[in-house]
Amino acid sequence: MCSSVLRKMTQPQTPVKVLIAERTLSMAELIARNLKHQGYAIAGIVNSAEKAIEFASVTLPDVVLLDLPLHGEMDTFTAGWKILSEIRCPVIYMTTGTGDLINQVRSLSSCGFLVKPFTAEELRITIDQTIQRHQSREQPDHGSHKFEATQDEQFLGLLALASSISPMPHIVFEGDRIQIYTHSLSGAAKLKSRCCHHLFSFSYQIFVWRWDIGQYQLYTQGF
Repeated sequence: MCSSVLRKMTQPQTPVKVLIAERTLSMAELIARNLKHQGYAIAGIVNSAEKAIEFASVTLPDVVLLDLPLHGEMDTFTAGWKILSEIRCPVIYMTTGTGDLINQVRSLSSCGFLVKPFTAEELRITIDQTIQRHQSREQPDHGSHKFEATQDEQFLGLLALASSISPMPHIVFEGDRIQIYTHSLSGAAKLKSRCCHHLFSFSYQIFVWRWDIGQYQLYTQGF
């Protein structure tokens, strides 16, 4: 066996760096121990969305684990959107939630998703698959300098905007359609503007609460 091949085989690979954003310290430490045991490197442990963005921008991890929800004023979807779109780092959402919350995350095709409690093997597989999907999406298209359409970034941006509206709107997924319910007319207008300026692969409906009739009414829709 030639020496160059031998050096390639014996040279240690750079471990994958993982940033853990988990609201519970004991859970974060458990995840960190599992990751270290499997050969991953820990870029840091934080418990808020703001710290997740700060640490990701400094440590430049290979993947970020985001708990749903995190501490802080910023919601986790906004943090995920900023990390994915600005730092170009893949994210994995972790949650014990069900229903609409899980459907939201599953709609993000390039992001990872873990339901607590999860095994060390499930964690490893999700990290590997998420990084592979992200790398494939970041490859230039046929030699051009344009990257593959960042549908997840647009979708996360919509969720981030929705989450910033007070009171928090209710988001429902039905097949390839998203329905957003809000009590704020100005919030509905902002959501409409966002949807009109982006081309989504799903249809949307925005409903606003009518206090005079005591029910939601369709504000706008798009296909």
